[in-house]
Amino acid sequence: KGSKFERDVCRLLSLWVTHGDRDSVFWRSAGSGSMATRAKAGHSVREVQSGDIAAVDGAGHFLIKAFYIECKFYKNLDLLLFMFKRRGTFARFWAKTKKLALKEGRLPMLICKQNRSGIMLCVEDSGVGQLASMKLFGMNRIILNAASASIRLHGIYFYDLEALAK
Repeated sequence: KGSKFERDVCRLLSLWVTHGDRDSVFWRSAGSGSMATRAKAGHSVREVQSGDIAAVDGAGHFLIKAFYIECKFYKNLDLLLFMFKRRGTFARFWAKTKKLALKEGRLPMLICKQNRSGIMLCVEDSGVGQLASMKLFGMNRIILNAASASIRLHGIYFYDLEALAK
């Protein structure tokens, strides 16, 4: 379930950053979540890999260099528990993503899904600011803004990744 989800996320992220032109800019990280240390094509793998996602094309390097991206597909993310008490599965996943992002010197991005729901891209205020200042690869188009979020909750913006990829 997890590896298929990560492949789906890579395809959607690729479509998003290339405005629908390419679907193979990102791929699952080597070891999915582990950090490789060998050099690859003039970049250390660490520079083009971030958490669960790696950029296999230059069009994705800007996103990977700015964000630590964690992918989670779980039966129930306990979103209501997070909404009212800031606890539960989503809260644990977000806390882990923030901790790992800080360790890597990047901003946290959690891409998650629970059964019978869409794929959510979650970033905090600073992540929205970073994305709003970026332009899509080779285009003069803003990649994201706060107003396009589905919801903002406890300082986290939730976006519909499938809608962003269209």
